[in-house]
Amino acid sequence: MVSAAEVYDAFSAYMDTASYSLSDVMPCCQKGLDWVNARLREGVDPDNPLIAETAAAMAHYFFFIFRMTDGEKYENCKVGDISYNRNIEKELEFETHIKNQAIADAAEILKDGGFYCRVG
Repeated sequence: MVSAAEVYDAFSAYMDTASYSLSDVMPCCQKGLDWVNARLREGVDPDNPLIAETAAAMAHYFFFIFRMTDGEKYENCKVGDISYNRNIEKELEFETHIKNQAIADAAEILKDGGFYCRVG
């Protein structure tokens, strides 16, 4: 069975999280694993590598949302004639895309979420 520590190992591949400690990210790793485990299809091997990969992507998304409350996340920076501005909306869009792609890639191990039809 996949553990939160294995999710953390996969999570640590995300380079933008290198400066955070294990205690900072482990709650998100556990939350990502819980999210995946709650949606696993019956009969899926509990050691399937997709579980840890998908949980790591979910953990990264949850950690991004958590970091949005960090005051420095909204800072603009100017050094000499170079300005640096963050676009949080674009970053959220990117994180959502990564999360959604991970869910799509794990379709074989996750329960179907149901049918949705939108007209118009």
